[in-house]
Amino acid sequence: MKAVWLTTNYGLDWPHRPATDRAGEERQKRDLIHLLDQLQEIGTNTIFLQVRSKGRVIYPSKVEPLSGEFVPTTSSYKLTYDPLEFAINECHKRGMAVHAWLAVTPIGNDKQLRQMPAGSYPHRHRRELKRYKNYWYMDPANASTTTHMRKVVSEILERYPVAGIHLDYIRYPDRAKQFPDAKAYKAKGGKISIDDWRRDNITRLVGEIYREIKKHRADAMLSASVIGTYNNVPGLRESGWTAYNDVWQDPAAWCREGVIDFVVPMMYTKGDRFYPFVGEWLKVLNVPLVVGIAPYMVHEREGNWEVAEIKEQMDYLDRLPDVAGVALFRAEHSVSSGLGTKKPIMDRWKRSAALPINGGVRMDWMDEQSLEMQGTDAGLKVSWQGGQHPRLYALYLSIDGEVPNGTDAPFLTTTDKEVVIPWSQIKSDALIGIKVSEYDLVTQSETLPFAGGLYYNKKLPDDATDTDDI
Repeated sequence: MKAVWLTTNYGLDWPHRPATDRAGEERQKRDLIHLLDQLQEIGTNTIFLQVRSKGRVIYPSKVEPLSGEFVPTTSSYKLTYDPLEFAINECHKRGMAVHAWLAVTPIGNDKQLRQMPAGSYPHRHRRELKRYKNYWYMDPANASTTTHMRKVVSEILERYPVAGIHLDYIRYPDRAKQFPDAKAYKAKGGKISIDDWRRDNITRLVGEIYREIKKHRADAMLSASVIGTYNNVPGLRESGWTAYNDVWQDPAAWCREGVIDFVVPMMYTKGDRFYPFVGEWLKVLNVPLVVGIAPYMVHEREGNWEVAEIKEQMDYLDRLPDVAGVALFRAEHSVSSGLGTKKPIMDRWKRSAALPINGGVRMDWMDEQSLEMQGTDAGLKVSWQGGQHPRLYALYLSIDGEVPNGTDAPFLTTTDKEVVIPWSQIKSDALIGIKVSEYDLVTQSETLPFAGGLYYNKKLPDDATDTDDI
């Protein structure tokens, strides 16, 4: 997985400003197209698109109000397009799967709460929210939180072809020992500690969301971005911020209960706070690990890192066969020539092809496929027929005279139904085997043909160009 978090908050990644007329809407569309073109250029195949934040969403909803990032909350203007639908379509055109990124518990400060419409969850359930350090949160212990989040997830899956739901801030506030839930703990906590009770509340919420997802679509995936260090480990440098102790997240428990499909730790650290802890995550998880890293830390106002740090982290993760992928925070910093991050990311992601989920969530077989191969001056031209659904095609290539079985990494991926492979990339005087699969960007299933094609690339005299298709 080559993933990028694309934020829709504070005018950061997209949109840059709210719309109050059709011209503003068109500007929003152009800005997204430009950003997605750049993300496609660096090799991105998965987008975590921020769909919900502070109790607002980026699509016309019957469950929650529209985000003020798209239309000012004080404006009566009505969008004539659906930002989520538009974004998904544009991502699919570029071969990118979309996971709906939901920030779960934060609602906002006092002003933001007052600006919420009368029928919104915060107004209907004001007594069930918790105020902590001048900020309002949905309470993980409260049944209405679970019910509401299931409604949000249900609406998204019923209306939009997303590959999955990606949970963010599925936790308590940072180091919130004084979070105002003592009364609820006393009433419901039983004999376990308040720390274990809080972790159980988060695990139960994750489980309910997971079951809601699978009720709608068994192939839709649930993932979560979690704090970058699971827990402190004897012998390793102690982290000041852990998922288990400081925000009451227990992804290992989510794995044991079978309620998570993959986990994305936000490992925005370096050195001995990064490398050893990748291995620790692999020890505690039994689902795919996608490691979140931080190009934004190269910015002088963030971490002022050297670009070499991002290069080294990506190279290290690429050498670990048990790591399922990398996620970059965030889109703007991943394609920034000014920061110097764009080229090294592109160089690494472009040097090998990959599907969003290697092998797909499941693998199916097609009876036959019309595959044509023809030698041209530029290289070997390969063309095929494909389906009508959002598709990414994976071309598998071997040089041993056998048709590849699709278990190795693809030679290339494309949204086109025709490619030309330069002769410089193909061994001469060899029998080339080729097979092309179809990868569904929504169900994330890969479909392989039973048969493929063979092409003999003859070694010819300098003045000859003929090749044989057999």
